[in-house]
Amino acid sequence: MTQEEDGWYKIVLNAGASEDLNIIFNNGNNGKQTSDMKITDMKYRFFLHNGISFQKYGSKKDALAAIATGEDVSYTTVYFYNEQAKDEAWENVALYIYGGENGEYNNLIGGWPGKSMDREEGTNWYSVEVPTKAIETGTLTYIFNNNGAGSQLADNKNITVEKSFFTSSSTDSFESKEDVLKFLGIEVVEPEDPTNPDDPGQVEPEDPTNPDDPGQVEPEDPTNPDDPGQVEPTDPTEPTQPEEPTQPEKPVVIIPIAKIIAPVVKVVKTVVKAVVSVAASILKRLFW
Repeated sequence: MTQEEDGWYKIVLNAGASEDLNIIFNNGNNGKQTSDMKITDMKYRFFLHNGISFQKYGSKKDALAAIATGEDVSYTTVYFYNEQAKDEAWENVALYIYGGENGEYNNLIGGWPGKSMDREEGTNWYSVEVPTKAIETGTLTYIFNNNGAGSQLADNKNITVEKSFFTSSSTDSFESKEDVLKFLGIEVVEPEDPTNPDDPGQVEPEDPTNPDDPGQVEPEDPTNPDDPGQVEPTDPTEPTQPEEPTQPEKPVVIIPIAKIIAPVVKVVKTVVKAVVSVAASILKRLFW
């Protein structure tokens, strides 16, 4: 093709517009090419890549205006679980995409075998970016292959933005990595949370402000009057109450016990003597 001063390329074809007229642009047979583009109307023969695919316009002006008003292209990450990752023939994986109402999404991310997928380190997961707008049309077909080394999987046609996870042994699409692993019967091991205090391998540092910690000695409160080791100073401005005089103790009179018993003994002797005298008098009268 001939390049013009304004950056456009052109070529003259000895053909007219029809349903059978397809055009494919490529980069000089160096591995890149566009999808098949039909020219059914000579009016729309100006082609421009809009970030997703090549589109047809009626003039250069219309094509450039589309660039000026076009939105930024957004992408969706497509994931593939390679069940044959240990096989040397499948160490590298590529994704080829075709689709569109008129084939406008053929070779969407590159001609066959498509775009090489990036492998996540230490896993069997591979990923690649695909234009979201193209996925949303619902017309795409994915073909996972071993990067053009002679093997490919069956076509995946159930393509949506919400289900962008795939695996070798199924043509279904899944909503997450967990769903894929569950389908394959692979147990999902959750990584340990290094910030989880319930983890026995995690030692939580002592709280230096925790008074309940036996290794922590809380300083005495110098303002605490209940602390026996703290003597509260006397306020010199506060008058002191005079002490109440004490009553003198009354003397205790101690009477010797002999002084109490002697009179009693004397009285007893007198009574006994009187009784004996009366008894003697009575006996004398009775017998004499």
